[in-house]
Amino acid sequence: MEVREYCLLGEAALEAAKGMVITALQFWQSQWGGALPLQTLQLRPASPTVIEQYPTSWRLYSADGKDIAWVRAPKGLARSCEQLLFAEQRAIPELAQHNDSHLAPPVAALAGDALLLALTGVAAADKPVPGSVVTPPASLFNTGSGAIWLEWSLVPGEPLQVIYPCLVRPRRLRRSTNVLTSFHTAVKHQRIHLQVDLGEAELSLGQLQSLQVGDVVRLDRHLGDALNIHDTQGRLVCHGQPGQRLGWRAIEVHKLK
Repeated sequence: MEVREYCLLGEAALEAAKGMVITALQFWQSQWGGALPLQTLQLRPASPTVIEQYPTSWRLYSADGKDIAWVRAPKGLARSCEQLLFAEQRAIPELAQHNDSHLAPPVAALAGDALLLALTGVAAADKPVPGSVVTPPASLFNTGSGAIWLEWSLVPGEPLQVIYPCLVRPRRLRRSTNVLTSFHTAVKHQRIHLQVDLGEAELSLGQLQSLQVGDVVRLDRHLGDALNIHDTQGRLVCHGQPGQRLGWRAIEVHKLK
């Protein structure tokens, strides 16, 4: 039997994951000097609707033979990085003539690659390496998989998206030293209440109001008919006959349900 870890991503786990991503992006900012719009960063559990809306253009990043993240980068990523890196210089009239410098595009391309490595390297021990364009496996979108989907409005109208298979690890439960008891042994001493259905009678309101001590009400069962025995939830447990044992009224079980 195949057993896999089950991880429910609550608010605390998502906040911790977001903190890790923001820390990595802040390091990128310190290296490249661009001011990133981190307020538009969103993280949530991976959903199949992501692949339904964006079925293609996912690039796999791996490290040490392990899948680290699937990335769908916008086509305008390099252009956006160029605007972030050279916005201040282009605002200075004396430097306006360098707007089309042949150095800006390659530097922006390198910055874009570094930005993707920062995003994917959050959960990797070594620097991840981009691989081929593939579709993320369907198992990432199973309930409890622990996969996280990041969406970031870095480029207007064209979000940058990342799917992490295991950005946060589920808490490991400590193994108990107690020997597990079988279900039968655990429940056999539990007490339950049983209710015996003697029968039903239908009376008019006038007959009910005229009842007196000593009157006999006829039920819908003969004396020899089996009685229904229910639990407190109204479920039929068995059938039996009324009797007496050791001076107590009792029910003899004739047939189990």
